[in-house]
Amino acid sequence: GFYNLYTKTSALHNHYHTEIQIITQGDAKFIVDGKQVELSAGDILAIPPNIYHYCTDVSDKNHHIAFYIDKSIPDVMQQTCSLELLQSFLCDIEALKTTNNYSKISAYISLICNDFFKDEVLEPKEVNDYSFIIDSFFAMNYASNPSLKTLASLLHLSEKQAARLVFKYKGKTFK
Repeated sequence: GFYNLYTKTSALHNHYHTEIQIITQGDAKFIVDGKQVELSAGDILAIPPNIYHYCTDVSDKNHHIAFYIDKSIPDVMQQTCSLELLQSFLCDIEALKTTNNYSKISAYISLICNDFFKDEVLEPKEVNDYSFIIDSFFAMNYASNPSLKTLASLLHLSEKQAARLVFKYKGKTFK
């Protein structure tokens, strides 16, 4: 799953998967397991499963992409990647609204992960767990009265399908 966002802060949270944070523009500060991590354009941060973290400070022109992978890592990892590659990734994510070309996004994620985890074999799997996107949506929009229509658009599903997924992953109705 992935999430593409312009945001100032995020709520304290954790995941059952490794979370990858990519900064494509600007700077950001994260608190990961109580320690501050500073990132700037081109930086990638991998956060192990079950580690509490949040984004605490973001520059005005910041943009970052987050996604998770079904891989356990023992420690927080950070490295720099080609900014040109990351900005192309961002452009193709923005184009998803009209192209729905998820195979291209999957290819970018594979490239980034294979570079990040050079010494390991990673195989892509179909992700059919929308929980990351739903959790992130509510964390980012809870105070601003989010709409089911907005979530459905983000998931590229009908409102009815989005409502079913909210109930499935959160155990509650959207309202």
